[in-house]
Amino acid sequence: MSTRHCPWDPYTATSWAKVLGMVHVPLFGKEKDPKDVRESAILLDGSKASFAFLCTESRKLAEEVRPLSWSWSSHVRHIAAVVPTNDSLYLRCWDRPEVTRRFRLPKQAVGAVSLLQELEAASEPTRPDVIRYILEPFRQIRQRVNSKGALWAVRLLNSLLLSAERLRGTPSERWPKTFAEVVAGLGVKDRRLCGVCDDPPEGVGEQNAQDLIHRFVQPEPYTGCQIMPSLLFRHAASNLYQEAHLEIERNPQGYLPGLEPVEEPSSSRSPRDVRFTPPNLARALIQRSLDCLTSMPKELTVLDPACGSGVFLTELLHELQSRGLLQNHSVRVIGYDISEISEYTARFCLEYTKRDLGLSRGPPPEVERCDSLDREWAEADIILMNPPFISWERLDSEQRRKAASVLGPLAEKRPDLAMAFFFKAVQSLRPGGVLASVLPAPVLSSRSAVGLRERLRASGRLDLVGRFEGYRFFPTSLVETAFLVYQKERDVKRRSQTVEVLISREGAEDAALRALRLAPTEAETIEGVERFTRSARAFPSETWRPLRRRDYEKRDHLASLELPRASDLFHIRQGARLGHRVFLLRDQQYGELGRKEKAYFRPAAGGGSIRDGQLAKSEYVFYPYAADGSSLIQDERELRSKLPSYYRSYLMPAKAELAARRGFADKWWELYRKRSWQLALSPDLVSTYFGGSGSFAFDGSGEYVVVNGHAWLWAHGMVAVPGSQSLPFEQTPGVWAYLALLNSSCFEEVLCLFSIPLQGGQMRLERRFLANVPLPDLCSGSQISHEHFGQLVKFGKAIHAGRLRDVFPDLDCVVRLIYGLGSR
Repeated sequence: MSTRHCPWDPYTATSWAKVLGMVHVPLFGKEKDPKDVRESAILLDGSKASFAFLCTESRKLAEEVRPLSWSWSSHVRHIAAVVPTNDSLYLRCWDRPEVTRRFRLPKQAVGAVSLLQELEAASEPTRPDVIRYILEPFRQIRQRVNSKGALWAVRLLNSLLLSAERLRGTPSERWPKTFAEVVAGLGVKDRRLCGVCDDPPEGVGEQNAQDLIHRFVQPEPYTGCQIMPSLLFRHAASNLYQEAHLEIERNPQGYLPGLEPVEEPSSSRSPRDVRFTPPNLARALIQRSLDCLTSMPKELTVLDPACGSGVFLTELLHELQSRGLLQNHSVRVIGYDISEISEYTARFCLEYTKRDLGLSRGPPPEVERCDSLDREWAEADIILMNPPFISWERLDSEQRRKAASVLGPLAEKRPDLAMAFFFKAVQSLRPGGVLASVLPAPVLSSRSAVGLRERLRASGRLDLVGRFEGYRFFPTSLVETAFLVYQKERDVKRRSQTVEVLISREGAEDAALRALRLAPTEAETIEGVERFTRSARAFPSETWRPLRRRDYEKRDHLASLELPRASDLFHIRQGARLGHRVFLLRDQQYGELGRKEKAYFRPAAGGGSIRDGQLAKSEYVFYPYAADGSSLIQDERELRSKLPSYYRSYLMPAKAELAARRGFADKWWELYRKRSWQLALSPDLVSTYFGGSGSFAFDGSGEYVVVNGHAWLWAHGMVAVPGSQSLPFEQTPGVWAYLALLNSSCFEEVLCLFSIPLQGGQMRLERRFLANVPLPDLCSGSQISHEHFGQLVKFGKAIHAGRLRDVFPDLDCVVRLIYGLGSR
């Protein structure tokens, strides 16, 4: 990383922040730094490399445990103490209080970069961080509150933490003994802040709280660090409440007495649509949004319609404070959330932040518990959001109705719930207003959202679009995460003609967000990060999915070839949808059926049966249909008679579930979607639902039923063959040529430019992603050479015979020549 453009002053936290692209947050808020501290701050960079900065004349302070308590309570592992009197930097971490590393104070900015790299490479803490330390008593509070609900558990947690701040230094015999005494000891403002103006529910107030007070007041026994609640609330409140909320989601009934886990199991998973926003991502989007505003209104309205614990809105207040904008501007912050816990924690965090920043004036925060899709949104200058990531398949009927109602004519195909939030957000923006959103990457390229993207292009402009490759940043996600900043502006003449792109490889997300705060030339040398601009024309309504710079160059090259699209050559048809797992039997289960029963099954082609370009009879699907689509089983008596073993072992135990399907009350044993195009035996190319090279095969007999996959049906009827009359595509050498090309690693590379990767690296092979993939017409005789065609035919036959790995390198070379992509 070059730092030649950044002036360097090693004694000031702002200089370190500017050089490193980090967020500067004063450590102690409106409170003054301790007397022996010249300057202090938290330099924010996600989780791993964030650190506390301290400038002090006291070498003794730099080596005490007190600063470690500050960093621990702030939820950052390291603290860097600069001591000007001996030009030294003392680096420490709270989980190893006995270790103090002393360095010469860097005279050049490159030394700051070296320190950051060391923090990024540091091992994980050896002790529970402050959030994990607090979660254990939170579980105990939940157990003691029991049936009174999780909300009271969070209220009492906050009450205990605020009490601990007041009780430090007070003799233990004067500490409160029960929850009721804890609440009674709070001042009126603190009781109102915690939501405990009413006494705790019956049976809760008398519960013992002494051990919990002891845990919060006394030093952590292994490190000697003490919880400083004011620093915890200032710097780590969003992390605390997000983890507490996850704890409630995972264990809604709480724990039995004595069985509370000491630490969260590493395998714990939150619901798939729960993606809490990291503060550094929130801050980066907020900074970009404020920079986009052409003018700062005197009365600024900011909305988060899925506010969670309020991280966007609290980070907004911190950012406005750092820019000196809270003194002369009125800020109205509004949050909606469907969760009772989120409503409470967001309000608490916002009220505490206002108190912490000394903001006694201005409108109070407006946090409302509601379903955002059921209400009108406030008109806003800035909308910040991380909406629910729930695909159409996982929406219940009521959610589908709401999404369709919000989107209206734009509710095409299978809209994601995030699309409904996105549309309402743009409708609610004032002219010139800005939307910054985290969203599932497929929304940027899905066919369902083409109309939505077209509407957005007509009413505004993309300012920034980014993507985190992989899944580390949001580990519960099944799709990649994207984000964008969009400005509503109808005046075409005022729109920027370029869009900034930010791409991060997996593991470099924090570095990518730092890159946004640096000059573009400074960001070029950050490993794993690409930041560049593209013409707005590179983001047509068909797709806004951001790519790496080299991938844009590949797409430009492929466009110049003017090849047909996959959908021009093939009808890509989705396979049968079963409706229940009992309709698909493994090979061993199928083998246990009688000969007559087996006649009602066909081998299944899809994810379980295609390996290295070959079909294997490893799964069989119940398919009781004649070639004309009529059912071979007319009633349950006939079903029981003709398939006694299958009926008894598989169908009958699942009858209640099968009959509950809409429209299947009578013939409950039928498939949800049998797909009429595969009733008759017909050879075809088939693929898995997810995959890459090796995921395509040829069903020469046509006996397979495509399940959990797709069939590729030739779209142009008969194919002219030299020296012969026209033949069906499946009887020509072209089928072998396509089998080879589709299974090449080069084609997988092309797929990556259009499809969406899933965890494990597999690509989505649905028509909506593959429709626009450029694919040469191998049957025309004009788009590739006779030599290359012959090689592909040879490779395709070898793949069908089980020798994909043998021909893989040579196959890839040929396909690269066809696409003009050169060697890897």
